[in-house]
Amino acid sequence: MWDALNGTDSAGGSTSAGGSGSAGGSASETADLDQPAVQMSLHLAHCDGHLAAATLMVRVGTHAWYSYGASTTADRDAKPSNALQWDMIKTAKESGCRIYDMRGISDTLDHSNHLFGLVQFKLGSGGYAQEYVGEFDLDVRTVWARAYRAYAARGK
Repeated sequence: MWDALNGTDSAGGSTSAGGSGSAGGSASETADLDQPAVQMSLHLAHCDGHLAAATLMVRVGTHAWYSYGASTTADRDAKPSNALQWDMIKTAKESGCRIYDMRGISDTLDHSNHLFGLVQFKLGSGGYAQEYVGEFDLDVRTVWARAYRAYAARGK
């Protein structure tokens, strides 16, 4: 298991996540793409000298969102994704954010659902479920939208 305080896993291997990084390609890197009101940061976790996971966080004002992430299955036991979530939470807090949004969960609490572990992780981190209206697409170029729908429907 990853120990967020000293950066080691219980098997003795080294795991490192995001943070303030240093020059020379260290195991700890964060790249900030600053714009006037929006900030994006890339967080990387390395395990035993190789990249094990990466996440992207977006901040607007006092709200931060976990946007996207990916990890390898080879280092699953080191829990690099958990380390990155913790790193993003710390970064958001240090940046003055009041809300850290881990985004969606499944709409079921069925233990056999393949997403149940994700629900457990998110709620187990101290969060709560908040239901929003949802997402929708607004066609601003109707000709292109119709063309896309026709193209997408051809495989059905």
